[in-house]
Amino acid sequence: VQLGLALGEGAASGRDKVTLVCPPHLAALGAWIEQLIAESTGKIGKGLIPICGEPLRPPEAYGADRLFIEVQSLDQPDRRLDEAVVALARVGHPVVQLRWEDAYDLGGETMRWFIATVLAAAMMRLNPFDEPNVQESKDRTKALLQRYARDHALPPHEPPLLTDGTIKVFGDRAQFSGDTLPELLRGMFQQLDPKAYLAVLSFLPRSASLGGQLVALRTRVAEGVGVATILSHGPRYLHSLGQLYKGGPDQGVLWCLTCDEPDDVPIPGQPYTFRVLKHAQAIGDVQALRDHGRRVLHLHLGSAPEEDLARLLKAVEQAVKIAQESGR
Repeated sequence: VQLGLALGEGAASGRDKVTLVCPPHLAALGAWIEQLIAESTGKIGKGLIPICGEPLRPPEAYGADRLFIEVQSLDQPDRRLDEAVVALARVGHPVVQLRWEDAYDLGGETMRWFIATVLAAAMMRLNPFDEPNVQESKDRTKALLQRYARDHALPPHEPPLLTDGTIKVFGDRAQFSGDTLPELLRGMFQQLDPKAYLAVLSFLPRSASLGGQLVALRTRVAEGVGVATILSHGPRYLHSLGQLYKGGPDQGVLWCLTCDEPDDVPIPGQPYTFRVLKHAQAIGDVQALRDHGRRVLHLHLGSAPEEDLARLLKAVEQAVKIAQESGR
């Protein structure tokens, strides 16, 4: 109940970025908490925004939109994490510290978050059991796959906003502009107020090398622009944070990353493969996000995503430098 009150009061006071801080051996808890909070509260323009796995920065780097929740296990304590959280509290950031005796407290922890999330949703005048926007992307994907079954191809993309090497950038020209990728990103960064967040929606293959690059990309944006960041992996996020992205507060800029994947697997009994299904899910979600007026960029990488991610990180570096030199 105390945790639920903290979440609800945080939302009421503008501290809606629920930032989970935990040691590596408990990090997987974040994926479940993301799903629970995002689906339960992200609707009708409201929502708590879960921030999980974001590398910690100095206390003064955070704005007044954060609520920090530290989870530690007393049988494997991380003293450096404790020190970082104490430093956050010392400068005035609200901090909640949750302690486990050992791994067997996992069951109790899930019950704690169930009760807390329902109470927070009630304080926000929300129905935590409703997911009004989850079906939208499914319907979009189904329509795209039906077209593929008929035409043996997905519909062609609209003309890209720009092309940088093998990176093609798609988006609403009324929301994004720039003659080069760094200029476009700089303009996007200028749209981010202190309480905004940037979410990377990755439909790229799951590998250690690409994962490390995505974390580096997220970290550089957080450090350079100063906003909260989220790293979501598709299509998994469609059933968790996807509800928040479409139904929650319009605070985010979203990057959807896809690529030309070399590997493919047929789906028995279907006229399309897993690669086509995955790409249709990404396109369908981008369409749904744009229908809601969300600021979403679709960056399609080539057949060497590691090289294109390195190019994208370099463009982010240039955009951050330009923005900082111009005052933002």
